[in-house]
Amino acid sequence: ALDKNVNLPSANSTWYTSDKKIAPETPATLVWNGDSGIKITRTISMDNNYLFSITDTIENNSTTDIELFPYALISRNISGIETTRSVVHEGISAIIDDKLKEVKYPDIDNGDTETFETKGGWIGFSDRYWFSALILNKSKSSAQTVTSTKRKDKE
Repeated sequence: ALDKNVNLPSANSTWYTSDKKIAPETPATLVWNGDSGIKITRTISMDNNYLFSITDTIENNSTTDIELFPYALISRNISGIETTRSVVHEGISAIIDDKLKEVKYPDIDNGDTETFETKGGWIGFSDRYWFSALILNKSKSSAQTVTSTKRKDKE
């Protein structure tokens, strides 16, 4: 939000749900109610291939207009990761402007930040047995930032 006085959920916010599971036929709905009249409803659904879709709906019942922007975060603690002799890329991967970009974990473990602007594509990270990514809107330009916090044992 542009207005820093707007109360939005944080990592410590409490969301409420009555849903017990997420499955292809049963999405989960979470609700957060802010003290200023802003309500966010987040629906998390999963398809048969374990692809998650997350949809946020915002209700502004406050007395002022607000302007919000979409934001997503996936994070990975890379401390203690052992490099393997795998044929699978382990690190950051992205399709930016229709081109594949790959950065290995050891190459980003120094506190650097890099930002990309693109329409469409995806950005994520992988280890030997799993992959996590954000799929980007192909009709709107968006910025993706890769940030590595400096490891304490390397300072």
